[in-house]
Amino acid sequence: MHPLARRATAVFAAIAVSAATAVALVAAAPAGAATTPTATFTRTADWGTGYEARYTVTNGGPTALTGWRVEFDLPAGTTVGSVWDGRLTRSGTRYTVTDAGWNATLAPGASASFGFTGAYSGTWQDPANCRLNGASCTGGTAPPTTPPPTPTPTPPPTTPPPGGGGSLASAPYLMPLENDPPDIGTVMAQTGVKTFTLAFILSDGGCGPVWSGGGPVATDTAMAAKINQIRAAGGDVMPSVGGWSGAKLGETCTDATRLAAAYQQVVDRYALRAIDFDIESTEFESAAAHDRVTKAIKILKDRTPALKVYVTVPVTQTGLSWWGQQLVQTAVRNGAAVDGWTIMPFDFGGGQTGMGQLTVDVAEALHRQLKTYYPGRSDDAIYRMSGISTMNGRTDVGEYVRQSDMRTILAYAQAKHLARFTFWSVNRDRQCAVPEPGTTSGTCSGVAQTPWEFTRIAAQYTG
Repeated sequence: MHPLARRATAVFAAIAVSAATAVALVAAAPAGAATTPTATFTRTADWGTGYEARYTVTNGGPTALTGWRVEFDLPAGTTVGSVWDGRLTRSGTRYTVTDAGWNATLAPGASASFGFTGAYSGTWQDPANCRLNGASCTGGTAPPTTPPPTPTPTPPPTTPPPGGGGSLASAPYLMPLENDPPDIGTVMAQTGVKTFTLAFILSDGGCGPVWSGGGPVATDTAMAAKINQIRAAGGDVMPSVGGWSGAKLGETCTDATRLAAAYQQVVDRYALRAIDFDIESTEFESAAAHDRVTKAIKILKDRTPALKVYVTVPVTQTGLSWWGQQLVQTAVRNGAAVDGWTIMPFDFGGGQTGMGQLTVDVAEALHRQLKTYYPGRSDDAIYRMSGISTMNGRTDVGEYVRQSDMRTILAYAQAKHLARFTFWSVNRDRQCAVPEPGTTSGTCSGVAQTPWEFTRIAAQYTG
């Protein structure tokens, strides 16, 4: 959540997989149509150097199709970037897409589509040598053969959260793959914290979500293993999309529908109950990004109504900045149901003291501002859709949020029943070799403390 602790991530070649609502159309096969399954290619968009396309698998046979696999070749200069509604593997120029599980079974006459985007050089050429379950994609009149079983996807499954799964109201930020990550089991055992906000989901340069310090969500194994570890210990997680550094999905994915599909992929991949959008830097100061992100949030919430959506933003000492106000107004205008507007009340320019009380004052300013944008809601309802994400220890500009400040903020959050009370970050929740060294670190707090002291305070909050 701040420049020093967030190193920019290299752009990964990603294959994004979304478990969006299946596209299934049931109709009787017309006379003369193929009586075996077929796969039809359509290029739906082209912008000279890139494209969007889809394959539609149709079961023209007399019995149900249980599992499908489409294989095709692309020219050497043509690549696939993001894929949704299917699982993709690649060997050289040969691409294979299998069903996503939920769209594996097709009744006679039914169809399912998967889409993808990519880039090409020179003149566009359609895919070649298409095979559906080993047979020609154009089908035929022979009876359908039994398709091979759907292969197990490369990424291990992510276990769903346990019953309860810990309060999402207090989920301190953790970078499990960067900034000298602590042992998660030790932190949970020694602090009582159950939930974590995992940082950060970034962009592959397009619409593919990737982990900061890791790889594409579609093929992730490292983060999935850590999520399984947390859930096995009775906890839960929510990924944070964005942050200060790196390529932001809200900027690189320029279509709200595809952006929503990228968000949905993360939600489905990890069976999430909540997700955080940490909107900072150039994504924060962009009206176009505000519009795309909030429209995508609306789509996401419409598809997954039970999902909790938090938006985290920087603020000034008087509350939301002009850009922050524009973001809230855009969300309201676009019908984006945000469950919690979380502020980051630090990095005000240096020299501030009493950061606990200052944070309370800024949170009260946020409350007054949100009242103007949600005029029909009560004071209590506005507090319950507000949140605070502080920074433990020394901030980027030399302010100090000490343990006493953290307790002041905790008391306020408890009294007002805020949507969130969290901090950046667990990686920093330990004493530096030399306390108060005059520099800000991503791996220690810069103040005298016992290990995980700030996490213990945050763990006391239950909403």
